[in-house]
Formats: sequence, C-alpha cells, structure tokens
Amino acid sequence: MKKYLAHTWRGYITPKIKEVEIEKETPASVWINGRRYQKYSEYEKYYDSFLEAYTFLVKEQERWIKK
Repeated sequence: MKKYLAHTWRGYITPKIKEVEIEKETPASVWINGRRYQKYSEYEKYYDSFLEAYTFLVKEQERWIKK
C-alpha cells in the first residue's frame, strides 16, 4: 500500500513529499520496514494521495509566511 509522506521540518529549504510503501496501517500509525511511525507528528504527516500532501504543505507554507 502506498502513502505520501509530507515532511515539513524547518531545517529543509523546501518541504518534501516522498512516496512510501507501508506494510500495515491503523487510525494513528503506519508500519514501514517493520517500524511503527505516527501518522501525524509535528513534522511528518502521511496522506493517501499526492494532492492531499501537496495541499497540506502549501497551507503550512502560507501559515509560516504569515507569522
């Protein structure tokens, strides 16, 4: 199953979207290579589509600019 990881850590010059293959999914977590990750953390969020991840990152950048 594929998900899209939107990474918003401020150390990056530009936000990143990465396609990842997940093994298992629950409402709060995903498993990648046998390790569990939170679906929604402070800097990383997993989405079902590239468009959802992209939209999230655009909104985050707009919010960051308004600060």
